[in-house]
Amino acid sequence: MKNIGWVALFAIGGCVNTAEQNAKLQAQVDDAAPGIVMKQAAFELNCDASKLTMQKVGQAQYGVSGCDRRATFAVMCRFNGDQVDKESCTALKASETQHN
Repeated sequence: MKNIGWVALFAIGGCVNTAEQNAKLQAQVDDAAPGIVMKQAAFELNCDASKLTMQKVGQAQYGVSGCDRRATFAVMCRFNGDQVDKESCTALKASETQHN
């Protein structure tokens, strides 16, 4: 019984470390996102970046509004070990609506 308890504790500890690592990676994506998302949104929405506003709407998902349009973008990046390769990050438009 004692060995099973140690295995379970080790497994739980491993999950905590993975969650902490994922949180650190997500923070790095969040740091890279504004420039990447706003540049792509300005192009996709045909709207000057100075007229756009952005907010985080989910994990690696960002909503952008401006010029009577609204879109959601997902940011995808490659990881190099425990670091985000910020040069590889890209924003992909997931949805768009137009307001009249």
